[in-house]
Amino acid sequence: MIFNLDSQTYGSVRFTRSVPTTSTKWLIPGSQPYSAKGTFGTILIQQVNVGTARLFYTVCQVKKDLALDFKIDQPVWLTHIALKNENRFDIAGLDTLFLKQGQFNMIRSASVKGTFYMERGNEYKTFSIYYPAEQLRKLLPFFPFLNAFINQDGDIGKPALLFKNHQWINSPIIDITEHLLHCHYRGSLRHLFFDYKIKELLFLLLGQEFNGTVAGNGLNNRIVEAISEARYIMENGYGEPVTLHKIARQVGMSEVKLKSGLKLLFGI
Repeated sequence: MIFNLDSQTYGSVRFTRSVPTTSTKWLIPGSQPYSAKGTFGTILIQQVNVGTARLFYTVCQVKKDLALDFKIDQPVWLTHIALKNENRFDIAGLDTLFLKQGQFNMIRSASVKGTFYMERGNEYKTFSIYYPAEQLRKLLPFFPFLNAFINQDGDIGKPALLFKNHQWINSPIIDITEHLLHCHYRGSLRHLFFDYKIKELLFLLLGQEFNGTVAGNGLNNRIVEAISEARYIMENGYGEPVTLHKIARQVGMSEVKLKSGLKLLFGI
């Protein structure tokens, strides 16, 4: 993969295969690391090839506000997860994308050009997977909503998102990403482990489409989004104790409605 990254403020971002000492704690064994360092901070991108799929784990430690221009001159079937901090993108052909921490979506396009905005003093972690179209087509009998996303007049054309509303990761998805990022297997066993986990991850990500389709639930998209965010906060924990009352305030719902919604949508 060739990374074409630029900044109007800092110029072209040059990557090397060496990794700064401060970034080695994020290294995935067996990955292909690429790092860049400047007055803006440090960027570490790691690539892991899993059969025909490719996984990218990116960690950005930003010292100054950074608008990072990127360009991918090849067909893209990309799932992007905001693992840490909020992600804001301007992508040519799409409205501004704003993913909260814990949200994801899948983009399809003949090529992608845009800008990723990051604020100084923040650390950003993203998890991206390129799935080949052939692998997605095998899932059409089980996830028919993929049809329009994959087969648009036989051409992937301009950028399009799979989900109208960004989806939320949950504890099984979080567990898989953690297992992938901290896998200690080696050789063929490691390759087999990654192959199974990447496929399982795709299945779970696509399965999130059904969160808001409970028949007769009477919940609108905004409420479903708030309940899904609350579930993410509960399962991710943010490293500190949380109460239902505090979470309800954070997502803009009453504690009673949140409790009822969690039970209706997720059975918890």
